Amino acid sequence: MARRWLRILPAVLLLCVLVSGAALPVRAASRVSGDMFREYRRKEPDSGEQKEDPDAGETEQGQESADPEDPGFQDAADQSGKNPDGSYEELPDWIVFREREITNVFSWADPAELAGNDEPVLVRLHDRCAEVLDKAGEVLFESPEGLYVQDVLVTDADFDGERELVLLCWRRGHYDRMRPFWVKEADKDFRQHIYIYDWTDGEIRPRWLASNILIDVFDWSVDSKNVFTLTEPDGKKSRWAWDAWGLSCLDEIPTSDRLTFAAIGDDLMHMELVGEATQRGGFDYMFDGVRDRLQAADLAVLNQETPLVADMMRVAGYPAFGSPYTLGRAVKNAGIDIVSCATNHALDQGYYGVRISEAFFTENDVLCAGIQTEPEYVPYRLLTMHGIRMAVLNYTEITNGYPQPKENPYAVHTLDSEARVREDLRLAREDADLVLVLVHWGSEYVTYPDANERRWSDVFLEEGVDVVIGTHPHVLQPYGVRVRGDGHEMLIYYSLGNFISAQSQPPRMLGGLAEFTVTKDEEGVHIESYGMEPLVTHYEVGTFGTYLLSDYTDELAARHRVGVTVAGLWDMFREYTAPQGLFER
Repeated sequence: MARRWLRILPAVLLLCVLVSGAALPVRAASRVSGDMFREYRRKEPDSGEQKEDPDAGETEQGQESADPEDPGFQDAADQSGKNPDGSYEELPDWIVFREREITNVFSWADPAELAGNDEPVLVRLHDRCAEVLDKAGEVLFESPEGLYVQDVLVTDADFDGERELVLLCWRRGHYDRMRPFWVKEADKDFRQHIYIYDWTDGEIRPRWLASNILIDVFDWSVDSKNVFTLTEPDGKKSRWAWDAWGLSCLDEIPTSDRLTFAAIGDDLMHMELVGEATQRGGFDYMFDGVRDRLQAADLAVLNQETPLVADMMRVAGYPAFGSPYTLGRAVKNAGIDIVSCATNHALDQGYYGVRISEAFFTENDVLCAGIQTEPEYVPYRLLTMHGIRMAVLNYTEITNGYPQPKENPYAVHTLDSEARVREDLRLAREDADLVLVLVHWGSEYVTYPDANERRWSDVFLEEGVDVVIGTHPHVLQPYGVRVRGDGHEMLIYYSLGNFISAQSQPPRMLGGLAEFTVTKDEEGVHIESYGMEPLVTHYEVGTFGTYLLSDYTDELAARHRVGVTVAGLWDMFREYTAPQGLFER
């Protein structure tokens, strides 16, 4: 009998752990190598009036600052009242209960503009209660009674391709409705928790209810790769991500002040590409050849040449493009962190295309540069990662004759005014460690920078830009480092060519994967290394794909509709990207 119990004891213990629902801080392999925080996305809560806590019997007031360097923040980190087991008899006074609204929530499989009457389109956090509403304003979900919600996020927390509702919350007791059999009665002190809910079969259902996350969380954020950064009251940060059954603590946040980048060129969605994607159930396959390289970089950049649309009646190819919003999902899934949307096609679908593109990318945690729906001019977006604060600016030289929308004269950022661009760059230089300019310029199909490219390159260098990534010519152009008189260095890729298209000339089948690394020290930001690897768009009848040229075979080249050879592509790459006297010191 004793031997029988010994055989089943491990299974009994495992069952007890699962029933308890405890959130154990398991170490897991990191999916990203840093803490990303999009400052333009942040919305601080209104301080509001003091609200009475019915259980704690005391009043609390939201703080205005979440800055660990602020003296008020340090005062708020007083841990008095905390029990040895990590609980609080009453809610601690350092908590900031957020107030926010999040639109276009959960999945864009049925975007807000096309959503059914019972589909979730809005998450609202108010007075410590989280609600999910449909487009008619009906409440589909409300956080449980007795749960005090500190903050709310909507993200693909479990990497299943769908977005979840994530609550940072407080309630009395260590465990939820079920507790281990050895715990005779539930404690009644306050503890902090993370709850994750799925939108499944028309209902919001619990996905993971952490019984205790073991640390105090003053603030949190989630990056484009769905990794959470949790900030404790004393400013200490940790990173968490889904690992099999729940959130697990990852490695320590690096403090190396070093960033790696990968960038690809024009995502040019001709109808041939849209047709194949429709047959294959989505656009994800287009990124298969470069996905690993994009996801290995800290930050990946793409030129989104064509605007997104949610109305399928607006899907169109050349000359007035409108690309299905499902293309945006593939961009996100590929690991892209930054998209440049100020292109000559940005207004092909009018202000509608600007609104849909910005809404989709912003709500999916992809930094959308070069277009805006804000009524006041926003010259750049800020992003901080690995201790490096970066300003991202994006301009286009032309908009194919389409004027700026009457609703918003700043909808697409252009190079119309040199004075304004210089002022933008000066402000960015004062505000950031690294200034990155994404620019849509030049002459189509010309493999050498034209006079305008060279003139604007001078402007960027004079104003202290660190990195320039050019697009629009649809062919490759040279790249290298330019040096200002005082020694300031600017890395510039004049054109990355097409990432993917259905254009039918060999030079337009060739693109570039730019990879570079920047570091920061007490003297500023420096270009540590840079390079480019050629890409080739494979084009058979009804079949497209982009490959690293180093992975492209003679057998594939023999089937290419345009008629290319591997050796010929390498020769073109070397010719088009040669310095050609542009980077002499």
